[in-house]
Amino acid sequence: MKKSVFSIFLILPLLAFGQIEKPIKKGNIILGGTGSIMYNFINNSLGSTQVFQTNIFEINLNPNFSYFVIDNLALGLSATAGLDFQKGHNGYSWGAGPQIRYYFNNSIFLKTDYSYLNGHSDFGKTNTSLFKAGLGYAIFLSSKVSIEPAILYEHFSDKVTTFDQILYGQTIPGQIYTQKWSSIVFEIGFNIFL
Repeated sequence: MKKSVFSIFLILPLLAFGQIEKPIKKGNIILGGTGSIMYNFINNSLGSTQVFQTNIFEINLNPNFSYFVIDNLALGLSATAGLDFQKGHNGYSWGAGPQIRYYFNNSIFLKTDYSYLNGHSDFGKTNTSLFKAGLGYAIFLSSKVSIEPAILYEHFSDKVTTFDQILYGQTIPGQIYTQKWSSIVFEIGFNIFL
């Protein structure tokens, strides 16, 4: 009996969320965004020789605006602003790009973003192409507000231009190089539907 009562109290809130009319209809607007915190450990080597090793801590905010062009499908823009901290080389980045979201009636959604980012740090400039794609679940707190956890695959492609540096009285010229990497990220979004 106790298990039955407990099960009912556990399931009722989930059913209540299911009864909220979801604002995923043509003509509606989404205003919101996501935030993420990442810690990266980078170890670059050339053959058996270690070139460099570093740790990077990043904080990113991604506001977005989307419009439902048809029921369940929203097209929009996403912006990015971020800070990164690593030993001796703190920096920032900003950028924007298109975003596509498709919401299923069961609150699962697919999303993909492409952003072009400009970054600046103590050691140089970075131009980044960032592609994201993933799957999430929209928890509708009301017919106007949702919290949206998602798992995303991210692929970065960077062009890095380092500044000239003076080391022991010698000028070391800046370099241009490219780097690519991918990661899996968990993010949480907060959206208002109008």
